[in-house]
Amino acid sequence: MGTGTVQLLRASAGNQVARTYSITIRNATPTPTRTPRPSASLSPDPSTVNFQPNGQWRRFTVNSSESVKVVANPPSRGMNVEIATHSASNYCPPERNDTYTRSNGQSVYLAGCVAGTGVVELRRVVGNRLIRTYRFTIGAVATATPTPTITPFASPARIKR
Repeated sequence: MGTGTVQLLRASAGNQVARTYSITIRNATPTPTRTPRPSASLSPDPSTVNFQPNGQWRRFTVNSSESVKVVANPPSRGMNVEIATHSASNYCPPERNDTYTRSNGQSVYLAGCVAGTGVVELRRVVGNRLIRTYRFTIGAVATATPTPTITPFASPARIKR
C-alpha cells in the first residue's frame, strides 16, 4: 500500500515533463479462479453408429480440452470392442483396458468384436479421472432369412360343355 508518481516526458522538448499523475497502490485481495472442468467427447457419438461383431473399423474424432486416455473395455465391463489409432486389419478378439492417449482433433478407431454392449471411457491423462463413458450396442450379424418363393401352378382347364 502506498502512493506513487508517473511522469510523461516530451522527448522532442529535451525530456521536459508534460504531465504528472499520482497513483494509489492498494494491496488487492486476489480473486480465486476456478479451474475449468475438463471436457471430452467422441464424434460421432458411438451410440449412434451401427456396430456389428465383425471387426469393421469405425473412425471417431476426439474433441477435448486436454489430452485424454480413450479406454476400450475398462475393468469390470465386458470385452466387446477393439480400439486402434488407425484402420488396419481385424484386431479381434478385444483386450481388457485397451488404452490410447489422444489430443483434440485426433482420430481413434473402434470395431465391434463380440455382440453385446461396448464400453469406452474418456479419462484424464493426469490423475486418470473419468470424464465420460460411452455404452453402445454391438448387434448380432444378420443371417440370411430364406425368402418364400411362389411356385406357379397350372390353372385347371376349363371344361366346355
